[in-house]
Amino acid sequence: MTLDPCAVSLSEEVEKLSGMVRPSAAVRGVAFTLRMQDITQDIVVTDPLRLRQVLINLLTNANKFTEQGRITLSFEVLEKEGMVRFAVADTGCGIPPQELARITEPFYMVDKSRAREQGGSGMGLALCARIAALHGT
Repeated sequence: MTLDPCAVSLSEEVEKLSGMVRPSAAVRGVAFTLRMQDITQDIVVTDPLRLRQVLINLLTNANKFTEQGRITLSFEVLEKEGMVRFAVADTGCGIPPQELARITEPFYMVDKSRAREQGGSGMGLALCARIAALHGT
């Protein structure tokens, strides 16, 4: 992974990625909300490919495990910290509190039978956590 200052239109990128999830959520009656803060600075220190990978994974998981209700993607600029914070929230089945400490372990799945039915290897959140760590968070 290479972190470089690069021109990335965060608002366009997030809008594009949202468009990947919105149609399949709508078919199931799941509302998709995008909350974006106005961003005047499009130069960020990131690896654009890895940033996309994290957002796609989080949105795909939310979509996969939300049968009704809503999925919300939000991001905000934390100017003081010089960072952008992304958050994905949903009304899906959730993760039991006792499992939270393990969800970023490679190959760990809370419900292996359900994950197998819907496809998954237990690597997605582990990769997201590692990419976030490499970005300094």
